[in-house]
Amino acid sequence: MSNLFLRFVIFYSIMILIPFNSFATESGILEGNIIDGETLEVVSYASVELLASDDSIMINAVIANVKGEFMIEKVPYGKYLLRISCMGYKKMIKSEFEVSVARTLIKFNDIKLDSELNSLEGVVVKGYIMTGVIKDDKTIYRVNSKSAEIAQSGLELLRQLPDVTVSYFSDNVKLAGCSNIRFQVNGRQVDNNFLTQLNSGLVDKIEVINNPGSNYDGSVDAVINIVLKREFKFGMGGQLRLQLPTSPKTILSKNNANVDIYLNKIRFYVSGKYNWNDYTVENLNERTTQSGTYLNQKTYREGKDNKFVANSGFDWFINDRNSLSASGSIQPIISNNKSYTTLNAYTTEDVTTFSTGITSNTNKDYLCDYSIYYQHKFPQEEHQISIENYRSNKINEHNSNYYEQADLIIPSYFNINNQSTESNNIYSYVKIDYTYPLLNKLKLSTGYNWYYLHKDYIYSNITASFSDVTDFKESRHSFYLSLSSNLGKLNLQTGVRYEVSNINIVHVYDTINSTKYFLPSIKANYKLNEQNMLRFSYRKSLGRPGINHLSPANYSDDSYTQSKGNPGLMPSIKNRFEIEHRVQLNKSMYVNYKPYLSFTKDGISQVSYIVSDSILRKQYWNVNSELEYGLICSGMFSVKDVWMTSPSFTYYRKKLDAMPEYGINKGVNDNSWRLNISSQLMLPKDWVLFLEFNYEAPTIGYQYKKYEYYDFVFGFFKSFNKKFSVSAFTLNPWSNHFIFDKRTYSTGSIVQNVESKLKYDYIFLIKLGYRFNTGKTGKKINRVIEKKEIFK
Repeated sequence: MSNLFLRFVIFYSIMILIPFNSFATESGILEGNIIDGETLEVVSYASVELLASDDSIMINAVIANVKGEFMIEKVPYGKYLLRISCMGYKKMIKSEFEVSVARTLIKFNDIKLDSELNSLEGVVVKGYIMTGVIKDDKTIYRVNSKSAEIAQSGLELLRQLPDVTVSYFSDNVKLAGCSNIRFQVNGRQVDNNFLTQLNSGLVDKIEVINNPGSNYDGSVDAVINIVLKREFKFGMGGQLRLQLPTSPKTILSKNNANVDIYLNKIRFYVSGKYNWNDYTVENLNERTTQSGTYLNQKTYREGKDNKFVANSGFDWFINDRNSLSASGSIQPIISNNKSYTTLNAYTTEDVTTFSTGITSNTNKDYLCDYSIYYQHKFPQEEHQISIENYRSNKINEHNSNYYEQADLIIPSYFNINNQSTESNNIYSYVKIDYTYPLLNKLKLSTGYNWYYLHKDYIYSNITASFSDVTDFKESRHSFYLSLSSNLGKLNLQTGVRYEVSNINIVHVYDTINSTKYFLPSIKANYKLNEQNMLRFSYRKSLGRPGINHLSPANYSDDSYTQSKGNPGLMPSIKNRFEIEHRVQLNKSMYVNYKPYLSFTKDGISQVSYIVSDSILRKQYWNVNSELEYGLICSGMFSVKDVWMTSPSFTYYRKKLDAMPEYGINKGVNDNSWRLNISSQLMLPKDWVLFLEFNYEAPTIGYQYKKYEYYDFVFGFFKSFNKKFSVSAFTLNPWSNHFIFDKRTYSTGSIVQNVESKLKYDYIFLIKLGYRFNTGKTGKKINRVIEKKEIFK
């Protein structure tokens, strides 16, 4: 009986296991690894897609790991293809293979990818200057070690980019003449204060977007995103930069330092900057009115500026799919003092009154902020989501004491004016971006932005026993949707942004501005051949008025000039078209041509008009339309990797409509141009000579003509070893002054000439740099990964 029962159990066990065993073997496993076909180095994070052999439908997809290895499990029996792609490499199709009972485990050893570095989208960077490559909607500049060493900060790196100018006085950045730029580090928004402290040695690449699409705020003209290296190992590093002036007046003393602690995939950092400026500015103002009055003012301004900003935070590359960044900064209260002495000569009815105006200004700022950014990448390539949050609180106090003294035998004082302003700004935003690949060559991007600003503004005129309170609130909700497709040689991106904004200004009377805008955008890249690429872009954007434009308070600059905002301002609307042709001359030289057309409606401009015979009031208004069209030419040229130069030339024509209501009875047409040149000469023993030249020809605006502007910087850089370096530069060495603003205002009732210049004996600055690294921080990023990241 027992033997019969045992046979029964064995029989039914076999019958039960047979189906399960048969089901388990109806699928197979694919394994493999991917390498560079030329260097035989590992290719990390490549996309591996399993396609059906008959119709090429994607069955499954995985991402290779850091070692270039991949595995696809549970592959049903059948015939397939493998498609492997990676940034910086040509796509390849693995020939047909079959998964069957006889082949349940298939290994693909050493799949070789061919590099795209010999094509337009991949440029080998030689020498010490950065070369850009076009990819999708951006131009990407790889930062080599020497570029980072010369720059010594993230902001200084931007000086090496074509079309970018960075002011040596204010650190303000312009890109092709545009100043409303969004700065990012690893996708997270920062300001140029953060960039001045950023360790340039950590920067992997810089992405520049000139006419950004619908996923960016409607008022942003350009985007500069700095991407950091992802591999830190263990240790500590940092740098210190001291800028030492040598002229009698201390000008442009800008110093920064940072310390980085590396714990494998985490970087903790603490950084700070301190600016100390001592300067003299001379302002000249000549005003003639239609009624025959004449004002001549000469102002001497002595200023002492001190600014300290400290940052701390971390970047955590959790794994291949998740990263988290957070930072905070603080700007403590520092009192900055400026004193003005103005010599006035006011003539009316052949009688001239002479007086001396004395102004003493004290300004105090306090700022603290934080930001946090999280990104998650899903297993499918280009499927990702990111969330960003930022909040800041800024407090400002400004006091101005002004009085005039008549030039008489017995001095008398009149027009005494004691003014003060206090403001408390709370600014916050949330940004969510989501990208999903719908089909093999179609990608969907969508997102939501929330923006909020609250500002309390108190104006007090102690002399007149008058105070004025303005409460400003703005909330904005933005939604965007875009589609992009890669159709071989053609890459197409189109999108739309919907923005709803509500502004509430509580003053003498309440002002409520509610606006709704649809902002479309389109970009198309077409690769003609390996050396030529075309790009077309169109974007509708906004120019939003700021709190200073909207504030209804009437502020007295002196006895002859007043400034006032306009709470009824509406955003200006700009439509811009660009066509770009890129010609790759060789692996490190290219030429770029970009004709453009821009039309602005309801532009915001400061309009001047006479209140009385002696008082001029400047107020912001929505003026008529403005048309601008021109051509931008830029490129990169080198001679035997010794001399490299990056020029950018813009020639444009601007047309302004007539404004009879402001005394401009006929329109204006005028041509202008600007030139930017950045050049480096490499000498033996790590000596580098550098030159920078920026020139802007006269330009026109509503009621004014701005005269030419230029600056010339020449200097050298010397690296003694991996730790110590020294550089020095001079600004306009042939002159003892720097004219930073010169223009003529003209209306139907006044003509006014204004000139502002910085006075000095000479400007010659020495910069001392020190770097250190301890622990295992010296290992470089895998070159293949670096190329893959750069040429995405």
